[in-house]
Amino acid sequence: MPELQEAAIPFYAANEAVLNLMHKDPNIVEKASDALARELRASLERNLNSVAAENIGRVSSGVSEEMSKSKKIIQPTENSDSDTNTYTNHENSEETEFYN
Repeated sequence: MPELQEAAIPFYAANEAVLNLMHKDPNIVEKASDALARELRASLERNLNSVAAENIGRVSSGVSEEMSKSKKIIQPTENSDSDTNTYTNHENSEETEFYN
């Protein structure tokens, strides 16, 4: 029953050659981690560069479209007599007040 205990942390015992290498160079784990991070970043850069400019344009226009929809749905109206802004959700005509 997962709600009764926390998930186990995987542990893999290192073989003797790895233990000897770790003893020789205590920073080997950090160096390996850095090398993996560099390799992962290079892979990410290659994948990003392979995305066609057309697809990037589609994503950009889709984001702009969603942002304009959001602005239309939630429009702030200033409340001049206090430090309160009222936001009206035009989809369900609810008003919500936020204090500055």
